[in-house]
Amino acid sequence: SQEDNHVILVKPGDTFQDLGQQTYTINPRNPTDFTRLLESLKKAKFPLGKICFAWPFDQKLQVKSDYDGGNLKESLITGVYSFLFLCQALVEQKYTNAIQLLYVYLSEREKPQPHHDAINGFAKTVHIEHPKLSCKILEIQQEKPVFTKVLNTILLEFGEDNVQEMTVRYEEQERYVRKLKEYRFEEAGDLSSDQRFGLKEKGVY
Repeated sequence: SQEDNHVILVKPGDTFQDLGQQTYTINPRNPTDFTRLLESLKKAKFPLGKICFAWPFDQKLQVKSDYDGGNLKESLITGVYSFLFLCQALVEQKYTNAIQLLYVYLSEREKPQPHHDAINGFAKTVHIEHPKLSCKILEIQQEKPVFTKVLNTILLEFGEDNVQEMTVRYEEQERYVRKLKEYRFEEAGDLSSDQRFGLKEKGVY
């Protein structure tokens, strides 16, 4: 269909390659490959509007309760570092249209992944410095992911255009949005000292 012609697949590999049938490989460790990819898409007049960055969605890295050094390094390379290279390449290409980025990763209950969670601050900074780029972090928390449901979730989140909802988690079928809540000290005036949140001399926070 016409929509299929506007979708490409980019896989991690040893080097930049155009494999035909709208499929490419790039080396996650090489920022130049990301630039070459975007230059190739520009040359082909490919309309870039939505990018689903799903390399971190890797079940192989979810097996152990704790990452060993090798797993963590590989997760960083195909996740945080590659996403940084992608954003840098997008900025270099100076796209004039708005581009949505969706950073998708798989998690399990009671098994935090702080290296993925930390991408939130970077995503906010990217949008502030480059308003044409909007980033959303999508955490899929499922014991046995069903990929058709995951795909439907991704399409749904691409349709959500609220820039305030930058961090979204799905626990099975339940959707949660991370939000900041303002705390008013004056409203806590009637609470006891044990209940009241406040700053203390030599306190640890």
